[in-house]
Amino acid sequence: TNDDEMIQCIICEDWFHSQHLGVPLPMEENDINQMDMICQACVAKYKFLANYDESRGITLQPSIDNNAAAASNNLSCLLPSNANTEVHTIFLRDGWRKRLCRCVQCSKLYDELNLTPIFDDDDAIQEYEKQALAKSENLDADKIIADSLENLGYVRKLEVLHDINEFKKSLGDFLREKADSDGVLTAEDVTTFFANLKDKRKEQQRTTFMPPDNCKF
Repeated sequence: TNDDEMIQCIICEDWFHSQHLGVPLPMEENDINQMDMICQACVAKYKFLANYDESRGITLQPSIDNNAAAASNNLSCLLPSNANTEVHTIFLRDGWRKRLCRCVQCSKLYDELNLTPIFDDDDAIQEYEKQALAKSENLDADKIIADSLENLGYVRKLEVLHDINEFKKSLGDFLREKADSDGVLTAEDVTTFFANLKDKRKEQQRTTFMPPDNCKF
């Protein structure tokens, strides 16, 4: 796994450089992208999540039928009585939502913490992601750009290509700065990045002379 890989927490949706997670990646997995990650801050906020830390060999495996029975019959909670309270980043394997306790107490807790949408069964979500990935793998980025530029005037083409290159450079600089600092990429960081990019674009348009679109130099 690349040391500079960015991994998103499924709860807060912040992005983290892998070397800033505070724990080693679960290297026994063939593909880290097939696992979900919950950051240390979210585990600290929702401490019961530590019981599902599969990266430490902890695996709760209640069956789907038992979970349904627990929910309908108000049976005892499936979590261990000696709850794990160790706080650090955790990784969850495919299908982890099916292993969540669905007893009345835990289901109520998920609702109170507004976690129910995240904890909903993931079959449909995973299928959608697989289909989207399959479609994206068949797309040729260069061909998409070329097709988009085909009907533009000469000057406009140059302007768009310049904007694309400027965006790539700015994004690269931005990500390197984050990697050199705390390694955490928040939604606020992304919003600030695009706001600064927009301001820079406006300033360039104000100070740069653009010839008419039919100009061929």
